[in-house]
Amino acid sequence: MGYLPQAITNYYSTQVIKAYKAPLVGTFLLARGEDLPPGSATVTRDQVANFTGKAKRGFKLRTIPRENGERTPKTVQVVEHAYGFDMHRKSLDAYKREGTSALNGEDARQSGRIVAESLDDIIFNGDKNRGVKGIYEDAGLTPFVLADGKAWNQVGVPDDTIVEAVAELASTQLYTGMPMKLALDPLAFGQLSKRVPNTSATYLDFIAKIPQFQNGVNDIYATAALAAGTGLLEYFGVDIAERNVEEDINTFPVQGGVPDKGDMIYFNTETFQATDIHHFDAFLPLQNLFDTTP
Repeated sequence: MGYLPQAITNYYSTQVIKAYKAPLVGTFLLARGEDLPPGSATVTRDQVANFTGKAKRGFKLRTIPRENGERTPKTVQVVEHAYGFDMHRKSLDAYKREGTSALNGEDARQSGRIVAESLDDIIFNGDKNRGVKGIYEDAGLTPFVLADGKAWNQVGVPDDTIVEAVAELASTQLYTGMPMKLALDPLAFGQLSKRVPNTSATYLDFIAKIPQFQNGVNDIYATAALAAGTGLLEYFGVDIAERNVEEDINTFPVQGGVPDKGDMIYFNTETFQATDIHHFDAFLPLQNLFDTTP
């Protein structure tokens, strides 16, 4: 790739990807839809409301009830998440002598982590300045709030809480049969490691057996994108919400890796993705799970 050996870019790309994937949670809560053509800036779709009618019963029906769902045109923004790092030309000289052991991968890893944090944040909390909705911040259901004094680090019982929350989310019966997923902030998630009294199992073990979590513990996540003491219970699937990727995580040298006047070589790390929530009533915020009062 011009001035810079491809092996250096490959090394940095590997470091970026490792650090990028490690903290990501939102990408597991938002089903990946169709990828977008290169250069896409927006995605235009119809928002379709849930049908409210009932099926007709009878024998050899000739007249079948039909309903035209309320459709609202919408445009979803493709958002760039980018960060950069650099290396000195002398590192290139050292690479020629010593190979990749002479390269500092920490800057690349930090860039990957920062891009991942940005993507997670926009998935959960949206970005009002860019007109992007978040699955937690803009959830359509009234939050499930534990009463004061019932937080999990006080006298609360995590498995009972989640069972009740699952029942509440399922009560609409709009998405029956679809899997659920659960995300918690690290403080609340940490309480799931406690042992259930008079058993050898943890609260996480019990919660993972709830049928709606079809993949068991793999449907339960901890994320720093949520505020302390909060969580999110959701239905999962492309019919609920989706993530469309125009360009997945990519690391490349700027201007072919040619050093500037200060002998610095610059790299960009970036991804272009759109997040599209189709049904806001498939997301139930959980609050007051952990009491942070000193």
